[in-house]
This record gives sequence, C-alpha cells and structure tokens, in this order.
Amino acid sequence: MKLTLSLTNSAHVPALPEIISTAHNPAIAYLLSLQSPRSRVTMGSYLKRVAHFLGASSLEDCPWHRLTRQHVHALLRTFQSQELSPATCNTILAAVKGVMKEARAMRLMTADDCQDIREVTAVRGSRESSGRALEPKEIKALLQACDEDGSLVSVRDKALFMVMLGCGLRRSEVVTLTLADYYPKDQSLLVMGKGNQQRRVYLPNSAVKGLYYYIDQVRGEQNGPLFVRFYRNDTITNLPISAQSVFKQLKLRSLAGGVEVVSPHDLRRTFATSMLAKGVDLITVQRMMRHSSLETTKRYDKRPEKIMQEMLQKHFDLF
Repeated sequence: MKLTLSLTNSAHVPALPEIISTAHNPAIAYLLSLQSPRSRVTMGSYLKRVAHFLGASSLEDCPWHRLTRQHVHALLRTFQSQELSPATCNTILAAVKGVMKEARAMRLMTADDCQDIREVTAVRGSRESSGRALEPKEIKALLQACDEDGSLVSVRDKALFMVMLGCGLRRSEVVTLTLADYYPKDQSLLVMGKGNQQRRVYLPNSAVKGLYYYIDQVRGEQNGPLFVRFYRNDTITNLPISAQSVFKQLKLRSLAGGVEVVSPHDLRRTFATSMLAKGVDLITVQRMMRHSSLETTKRYDKRPEKIMQEMLQKHFDLF
C-alpha cells in the first residue's frame, strides 16, 4: 500500500499501518520526521520539485538512493538559474540532505555516497528579505476597519490582530491558543511554538484591552480555543479559527481600511521592527521572537533606510 502524504492539508496525520508500509521511502520518512506540520508542507513541496527535476512523477516514485553529489550540484545550479534566492536553494539542499540521511539509515546507499552529498556546501549570497512592517497609521487604519464593521467577527479579528502585533506571534501559534493559555493575573499567554517549544509571552496594555473585550462581549468564559470560528450568520462556534482564515480576515480588513494588503507574518515583522526602533537590543528581540540565530532576527528589521542616516547624524560626528 502506498502512502499518499497530504501536502496541502497540514492536519493530516498518517495512520501507523501507512507509515510502516512506506518504510522503504526515505523522502516520506524524512517528512514524517519533521515535527511541524507546516514544515512538512514546505519541505514536501520542495522535494516534489526535486523529484520532477530528476524525472520522477512524484516524490514517492523518485529513486532517491541513486542521487549523487553531481546530481545535487546540477540541481542547485538549475534552481539558481531560475532565480530562486540563495535562502530557498539552501532550504532545498537541507531537505535533500535530510532525505539522504534517511536513505543511509535504511541502508539504501553507502556511507561514502551519503557523506559526499552532505558535504555539498550551501549557496552563498543573500537577497533583500520579503515582507514589511506596518507604519503606525496603517495599524490604526487596520484596527479602525474592524471597529467600523460592527460585527462579532470584527471584535474577534481586532483582538486577534492586537495579540499578534503585541506579542509577535506566528499565525500557526495564535490559532492553537486556548482560553486556558491566557493568564489574566500577569497578562500573559502560554504559547506552543515551532519545534514543540513552549514559551510565555506578555501582552501590552492595548492588546489586553482588546482581548478582554472580545472574551467578555463575544467569546465568553467556556473552555476551548481562544480565537473561535464563526458561521456566516455571526453565530459563534467552539472551533478554532484556521490559519488560512487568519490570512483571509487580515486581507479583508486591510482592504477595508485602505491599507496595502498585510500578511500575518507582517504583523510579526512589525513587532520586531517596533522593538528595535524603541531601542530594545537585538539579543532580547531574538529571545522574544524565539529565533535560533541572530541572523534570522536581523531579517525582521524593517526600519527604513532614513533611520540609519538619522542615527549616523545624531550619534556620530567626528568634526
């Protein structure tokens, strides 16, 4: 029996018999080793591209154990010629190396062949990071669009956006929050993040007010998801809002507020940029964002170029 691993529905969890039946496939084994459903989707899509490059119809049918160092070099050069960024090429390389590690563990390839591929160096270079940070007037317009709507859904959306902006949360984190994760006594949230890592974040006063109003006037005190789903007639459910709905609602409120369309991750970038602009040191912001490296945090700094010019003139004058 062949496993059809869902790469579009991150909630899909293969049954044990399915996993056992695909023990011969190192790509499937690698994807199943990833703890984050979102990572499985991302890496799965990249491995599909690799499989097609190698002439296979799918990642399940690709003869991964026959991959060589020369194949990997050709793969990277091809993707670079297609103007994929160095970061994307290196993510693909990491996925391939992960598959090779599984192939070696399955005794499908020799240790030397596996090591040859693992020694392929990362693509050098960088590109300007994507996304943006919202300006204060844009934040105001976004939240005002929620107020002007007047529906119960808009109250939830406003609280949701304020929490994401005030704590720098990923949408995958905010949709898994429950009421039990909110601690009113110290105004904090217990968040389950990437890599199954739990952390506590603290809410700024503005987010506390928005969240309190939403719980008091809309959601209620019953157990369940913190940010709930609604039916079309504004009827509340006890189901969590989906990650896709966060994206959809943010786009809807952006358009209503006359703001350039905002992505959920732009709210996280806004949080980091705001902290840095207010003088919070990079290491502290890294800890707040739960980034594994400072280089990742640096990519979230979306302060405009004029800020650097102003700081230079203010703090560095030799004459």
